[in-house]
Amino acid sequence: MIFRAIKFEAEAHEGHYRKGRNIPYISHLMNVMKILCENNCNDKRLL
Repeated sequence: MIFRAIKFEAEAHEGHYRKGRNIPYISHLMNVMKILCENNCNDKRLL
């Protein structure tokens, strides 16, 4: 399910960048997921 969500997000925001930067929009989602994983967040309500 997570991989489907990432794929959906990547396709939905393809070509979109963070305001004023050349950073893909999806980078925010990926950074949030990284923080959750680093903090052992396994709450199924987030999936």
